[in-house]
Amino acid sequence: MKQKRSLIESFNNAIEGLIYVLRTQRNMQIEFLLAFLVLILSLFLGIQKLEFIALLFAAFFVLIAELVNTALEASIDVVATTYDPLAKIAKDVAAAAVLLSSINAIVIGIIIFHDKLNAWTVDLVKALRSPNKLYITIVSLFTVLILVIVVKTFKGQHSFLKGGWISGHSALAFSMLTAIVFATE
Repeated sequence: MKQKRSLIESFNNAIEGLIYVLRTQRNMQIEFLLAFLVLILSLFLGIQKLEFIALLFAAFFVLIAELVNTALEASIDVVATTYDPLAKIAKDVAAAAVLLSSINAIVIGIIIFHDKLNAWTVDLVKALRSPNKLYITIVSLFTVLILVIVVKTFKGQHSFLKGGWISGHSALAFSMLTAIVFATE
């Protein structure tokens, strides 16, 4: 007979599952980061309550689809010890669910953010061409540097200065080039 688990143990198991997927699945890491950034961005763009709910549902739909995809893949790997075309179909269909949920999230994001980002981008370009160019350049460079460090830490990379999923040198160089382009008219 199975021993009854407490509610805390159930939550702990669920959190362990989430942490496992975040540590082992590259796509989940990207989707989690993008969902976080979209929700943070929504705070600064004056998103209405229903728009925020739509963004929240779209983001969680992608994350849940990725969790189910990972669980299904792990279950299939336990059962299928050799190549099985039906196992491949099951894995491909689960991956398609993630793809469709991601497309859904992108479309919802475009619909909600298009007008707001367009106006915000125009204001940002005007601000970047203002007399505070040095201040904005310094803040931008430090922001890029911090983001590189955060992403490399999140990815578990041991070297912050060479190679990896994101190149700090390339990111800083691009940031400097962008600052130069905006500084010159």
